[in-house]
Amino acid sequence: MSTPATRYVTVLPDVNAQALDHPFSYSWPSALGTPRVGQVVKVELGRRQVTGFLLDDAAVVEADTRDKLKAVLSLRDDACLSAGNIALAKWIASEYLCPLAAALHLFLPITEKPKRPRRVEPATVPPDQPKLLNDEQQQALETICAALDVSSRPILLDGVTGSGKTEVYLQAIATVLARGGGAICLVPEISLTPQTVSRFRARFGDKVAVLHSRMSKGARYSEWQRLRCGQARVAVGPRSALFAPVADLGLVIIDEEHEYSYKQGNAPRYVSRDVAEQLCRIESAGLVLGSATPSLETLSRAAQGHYQHLRLSKRATGATAPQVRIVDLSLEFKQGNKTMISVALAEALRQTMARRRKAILLLNRRGFASFLLCRDCGFVPTCANCSTSLTLHQATGHLECHTCGLQYPIPPRCPECGSRYIARFGKGTEFAEADLHQLLGPDLPLIRMDADSTRRRDGHEQRLREFAEAPYGILLGTQMIAKGLDFPEVSLVGVLLADTGLKIPDFRAAERSYDLFEQVAGRSGRAGDVQGQVIIQTYEAQHIAVKAVKAGKRSLFTEGELTLRQSLGYPPFSRLCNIVFDGRTEAEVQEQAQAFCASLHADAAYADQGIAVLGPAACTIARIKGRYRWHVLLKAPLGYHFRSFGFKPPRTVRMTVDVDPYDLM
Repeated sequence: MSTPATRYVTVLPDVNAQALDHPFSYSWPSALGTPRVGQVVKVELGRRQVTGFLLDDAAVVEADTRDKLKAVLSLRDDACLSAGNIALAKWIASEYLCPLAAALHLFLPITEKPKRPRRVEPATVPPDQPKLLNDEQQQALETICAALDVSSRPILLDGVTGSGKTEVYLQAIATVLARGGGAICLVPEISLTPQTVSRFRARFGDKVAVLHSRMSKGARYSEWQRLRCGQARVAVGPRSALFAPVADLGLVIIDEEHEYSYKQGNAPRYVSRDVAEQLCRIESAGLVLGSATPSLETLSRAAQGHYQHLRLSKRATGATAPQVRIVDLSLEFKQGNKTMISVALAEALRQTMARRRKAILLLNRRGFASFLLCRDCGFVPTCANCSTSLTLHQATGHLECHTCGLQYPIPPRCPECGSRYIARFGKGTEFAEADLHQLLGPDLPLIRMDADSTRRRDGHEQRLREFAEAPYGILLGTQMIAKGLDFPEVSLVGVLLADTGLKIPDFRAAERSYDLFEQVAGRSGRAGDVQGQVIIQTYEAQHIAVKAVKAGKRSLFTEGELTLRQSLGYPPFSRLCNIVFDGRTEAEVQEQAQAFCASLHADAAYADQGIAVLGPAACTIARIKGRYRWHVLLKAPLGYHFRSFGFKPPRTVRMTVDVDPYDLM
């Protein structure tokens, strides 16, 4: 008998390094069966074993090199990439200038098969019946379902808060499941997952799988495998759920599409909306973007006809929009009120609690105080590794850096001049909690929800359950409480300090603030039995974002903001690329940033295509974890495709490329 001919394959190592971002040839042992493109394997790279992606199952290898090739070591039986996965990964690598391996890695389960994978208990809640839709909801559902039959444009479901977008999602997914397909629904915050999952599981039972980073690796792996084997057909979770192995994908929904958490913060730095659009194009699936405050980029695309624009203009319960009142904090201060609760809000809270109803209070700043300041010499304690001031946390008795997480003891005296007069400035949620108990009594049911109070794995779910089960009370928290939550008993919403987001040096600061105010305002009066109240406290009572929320008129904000963006050449009228250099020595970092700019100015292609080069300049947060930071910002015409830069700094300086950045700090 003749010996079977040795087969050769090409494998891309799962190593996030540009220098190794190319496939290597390996021999294929016959014991592993027939090789297939997309299989995930173990190979030896240098002296270590790594995971790899099989990109060519019939590689041609020169005869004189065959004896030098290493063999594929093993095959993972719990993961395999489809042709669609590989196509999307190649698009991500090209679009966001990242290694292909980093893009392919997105499609792997969170961990390799554990020795004892934890099985997630199936839901036992029997299905609810679909709710009766109003005319606007029914028309939206019919449009979405019709778009599933043909290759169609993405759909923007633009609905006021409480308009019943989730019910439209559920009935659209039911249509997809009835046809034998699967669906993905993204939510922007882990805090939204419990409520969303309970509604989805009540409708679809065990067909729903949940994926998010607060789950244990074993639980997340089990959910991923339930999707892969078809036991579950609906994936729900934050942005990483976009890469879940949903078979026969028919529909992708991005709820609260305007949220900035849909931008990936590390490589590959993708924008979920744009990746979802490409995914749906590859899989011939429908895409729905839902929001009460669509992003300016999305509104612009809808105006240009790139998206279908569907509107839900009224609340599903028939409830009227809440009444919005603006309190000027500068006048409160002049009238002698030194607390963070205005007279109007204090009275509204007393009445709400007396009526045994609920309130939501937003303060987008955690901790007891944002910083300490010596009133004698002006010294502010800052992190030894970052150029940021330290936040006081009274409950734990320490100062914390919210950039790197390091903790420091609270100094009894000023470290600079020895003064005992150290004042606390910039009150946070921890301080507000103490203030509210002093105002309304120690027995007040008050649930604080921020990054500190939800550190535990089930922290978000526990806090929301406590608020839901309380007979009355207050939910106090940061931006995680501002959107997507549905508590019919809430009749009052207060924004304790609207100015925290308005003062950030970012061209999107006004839009982010408007979205936040409008979203949190929408939590009030959803039941319809009483009109909701909203009280926004601010030192910027004339800011256009604040005035637009009070007037209940989005165009009052968007028209002015779009005019400003166009005059400055910012999105949605341009495309940005932010290149950050960081290293241990500031002079070297600055030198490399300047050298990079010089290389761009010398490249005629950039000038010919209208690319504006801004910088270099020190980043707003000039140092993080002991590394100095400088950046260069590129502005390009819409539709421009950024290409890889040939510039390579020395090993001592790291160069990070962020295409379509959401954070310029």
